[in-house]
Amino acid sequence: RLGGGGTRHGVAGLLPRLARMAVSAGEHRHARELLADLEHRCAGDPDPLLAEARLLTRAVVAGDAAAAEAGAELARRRAHQPALVTACLLAGELGDARRWLREAYELAGPFDSAHLRRRIRTLMRGRGVSVPRPRARRETFSPTELRIIQLICEGWTNRQIARRERMSEKTIEDHLVRLFARTGCRSRVQLATASLAGRLTAAGSARVST
Repeated sequence: RLGGGGTRHGVAGLLPRLARMAVSAGEHRHARELLADLEHRCAGDPDPLLAEARLLTRAVVAGDAAAAEAGAELARRRAHQPALVTACLLAGELGDARRWLREAYELAGPFDSAHLRRRIRTLMRGRGVSVPRPRARRETFSPTELRIIQLICEGWTNRQIARRERMSEKTIEDHLVRLFARTGCRSRVQLATASLAGRLTAAGSARVST
């Protein structure tokens, strides 16, 4: 139905998930059909989101670690943190567990999801990767600040965040000013980049001009 309606981004988000469900259920023929469908849609279409979905679906269906890593790099380029975490988990399952699962662990920090953190820790232990000790400095961010950071990483504007959090746009701007001052970041881009790279800490002493 999504494909018939022309919503290619909906297809790109759905097919990799369906493929994983099919593989988990042992329905490998259906998984291969999903991959063939997506590869057909991608033929001659330069949309990077479709290319990312094709790579991640191939990784799931064929156990292709290189495809998972390439898909992760495409997710990184569009700075979409949830997609990057998912791709890192897949790459860690299939390939270099130490590199990709540790990155997933760092990227998951701003998410307020105990289930996600447990899943990553379980995968790390299963692949023999040591789980980093939690850094107390990261805990100095409030739940609201963590949500704002997450939404900035996903490309939301201040106005969109304000509507989502049911706050005024001025309140969101005030939160950002304090975040800039505490982290040493001087822009939304720097804040998102530091978060995506797992380098975001509350320095407490940094200053930024307003």
